[in-house]
Amino acid sequence: MREDMSYPPRKRYTLQWLVNTDATTETIIPNNADAAFKKGTRKQKPSDLLLHYDYAATAIKCWGHGMAVLRNRVKPPRPSVSVAPTIRKSDAARAAAAAAAGGGGGRNSTNGAGAGGLIETAGQAEWDENDAILFFWGNTPAAKERHLKEVDENTRRMEQWRKGVPQVSG
Repeated sequence: MREDMSYPPRKRYTLQWLVNTDATTETIIPNNADAAFKKGTRKQKPSDLLLHYDYAATAIKCWGHGMAVLRNRVKPPRPSVSVAPTIRKSDAARAAAAAAAGGGGGRNSTNGAGAGGLIETAGQAEWDENDAILFFWGNTPAAKERHLKEVDENTRRMEQWRKGVPQVSG
């Protein structure tokens, strides 16, 4: 190691090759080696969160298979494309009201984006490694509980706000 480099105190960064590389690169940066950083720099070290995310995405990209299981099981929410000539304003309003009431277009909807006058783009994008990671992350018991707490908190705040709004008779 060069004299102007050192291992960070209290943290360990391991360099791993997830794909085979050329011998020259592996001579300079061997597989499963600890990373050293320049001494005396005030620059922050890489984010643990981003390193873990990138590692997982790279591992899925290099070695992942069986994505059809996920594709066939769930339909990830995708932006919808409205079809202007075939959507009447009343249809769009009904679709928006149904979505707001949890009746369509949401994450738990089985109707997909085709309900309520909206259609998905013809060529549904294939899942990639990032979709898989977000699916796994969002479907852990902790993530589901966190989501329910957020929904409850938002509902509570909206009800509190609604009570503070003066009622106008019309």
